[in-house]
Amino acid sequence: YRAGHKKVVIRLVFENLEDDEIDIINEIINNFHTFQELKDNNVILVELINILKETSESENINYVIEKSIKITKKILGTQGASILLKDEKSNELYFKVIDSEKSDKIKEIRIPIDKGIAGYTARTGIPLIVNDVSKFPEFYSNVDEKSGFITRSVLSAPIKPLGKIIGVIEAVNKIKGTNFNNRDLEILKTIGDIIGINIINSLLYQRLNNLSTNIIKSLISALEARDEYTKGHSLRVQIFSSKIARAMGLTPKEIKEIELSAILHDIGKIGIPDNILRKPDKLTNEEFEIIKKHPVIGYNILSSIEGLENILDGIKYHHERFDGKGYPDGLKGKDIPLIARIIAVADTLDAMTSDRPYRKGLPIEYALEEIKKCKNSQLDPEVVDAFLSSFTKPEELKIIL
Repeated sequence: YRAGHKKVVIRLVFENLEDDEIDIINEIINNFHTFQELKDNNVILVELINILKETSESENINYVIEKSIKITKKILGTQGASILLKDEKSNELYFKVIDSEKSDKIKEIRIPIDKGIAGYTARTGIPLIVNDVSKFPEFYSNVDEKSGFITRSVLSAPIKPLGKIIGVIEAVNKIKGTNFNNRDLEILKTIGDIIGINIINSLLYQRLNNLSTNIIKSLISALEARDEYTKGHSLRVQIFSSKIARAMGLTPKEIKEIELSAILHDIGKIGIPDNILRKPDKLTNEEFEIIKKHPVIGYNILSSIEGLENILDGIKYHHERFDGKGYPDGLKGKDIPLIARIIAVADTLDAMTSDRPYRKGLPIEYALEEIKKCKNSQLDPEVVDAFLSSFTKPEELKIIL
């Protein structure tokens, strides 16, 4: 109501009130509406912060998008919400994520870029409020016809990180209230911007990760080309370390760091002379002292590379012993970083079971017994137990070895 209309209604309900009393009631009503609006805004702000929190804490872009769409439905009070991305080759939009009735059927449908409300927004970059799709000439009814869903109203906004339209975010069928409004559209555009930035970041991260993986493979290949007896060693240590980390309940981020550290744990051997690294006989004490430098060499090689800070301890300290008699620093017990204690168990098992020029590898069953004997002396007993729980049968190890 307008201010004057509200006063008329108040006077009709409360016939005996004076003008100043009516003004007080009117003010109370206005304050209530203001309070309710502030409360709603606060809820929206909290949910937007939740989206930002999810995007900053997760590297899984699919999880981030799915979470964002659920929050979109909650904020806007809609029956459905979705993200559609452009397929540049087919010139179509496909549903990346959808949260709605008939989701399974709708997700299989593709929308030509020149059709529908989503297509219009994807082509033009113009956000739309369509409160009655039957009156909108661009409406693409095929989606409803193929899925059995009934679309009444649509809110549509472009996803355009760095100015390039890569898709569309939509909210469908307002539940609370009759119509979408400009406030709803601004909220949807904000969520679309957040998602767009994260999609681009995810693609950049994936490319960087692929580049890093290729560089790592090249480094490992260069190392293993110098010593045929270590071929496959780094990969096996990575597999064992990953199994242990999972058994110990570490986070996905920690597991990734351990896997990377494990596959690079011997990279410092690149700095060891060939005549020592490839020597067919047992090493002399002097030669072994040179070999013992490889953890520090590896640490020094990788410490200057930004982003590898969390994996360096595994490379530098994987030859430390739980009883303090290891190298390079003679660390003891829990003073040895966990990442190094995990790699130490994996490295020890593979070293025991691998052939060397001067000896044959031990049978798996015997190596497992030796690993158990190393608890509290060479190896962390908790890590050993986690390892043993990961491989309950020797046959499981034989597949890897």
